[in-house]
Amino acid sequence: MSVEKKFNIAPVNIDIENKKVLPSFWLTKISYFNNGNNFFIVDNDQQKKVIEELYGKPELTYMVWDSPILVYSHSINIYDGDIEGSANVVKSDFKVGDNNQICNAGVQGMVAYGPYKTLGRGWYSLKINAHGDQYEALIFSYITGKKIKMSENKYKNGSYIFEINEDMPSAEIQLFAQKDSNVCFESYSLQHIK
Repeated sequence: MSVEKKFNIAPVNIDIENKKVLPSFWLTKISYFNNGNNFFIVDNDQQKKVIEELYGKPELTYMVWDSPILVYSHSINIYDGDIEGSANVVKSDFKVGDNNQICNAGVQGMVAYGPYKTLGRGWYSLKINAHGDQYEALIFSYITGKKIKMSENKYKNGSYIFEINEDMPSAEIQLFAQKDSNVCFESYSLQHIK
């Protein structure tokens, strides 16, 4: 903890079986937990192993009585689920047409963007269900200015696989169509895979 910054210490559940970290209280929003904290207090070696698999090895480990405190040099975020978007719910410069698709009809612009959600460190898989040519897919944070172009990442089994090395607050998935192209968007799915 830092004396320069206030933190809300938030209890979490470390799900050993499903390898997830979740808020302890169902009424509490994830954003309360994703507030810049950089440590976990764990009860046992199984929990410690799950945390290290999800967040990497800690920079420091302190022992308080029998409980390890794992300290990271970066803020940690609790995984809050996959991001999915379809043509009828995403933001777009264009309107939804027939067959629940958004098509640009040769006009340059954002075919799909959003949802402005903090993405924590880790590996992700992005699957885009779009047809056509000359479009660019990326993850972008207006707050940090960080941009991850999908064309520069590994493409495997119909999905882009990429790593986020530092948290991306208010990140959005963008699908940008070039002028004179014919792109039709149906849906996307972003999964945190490790």
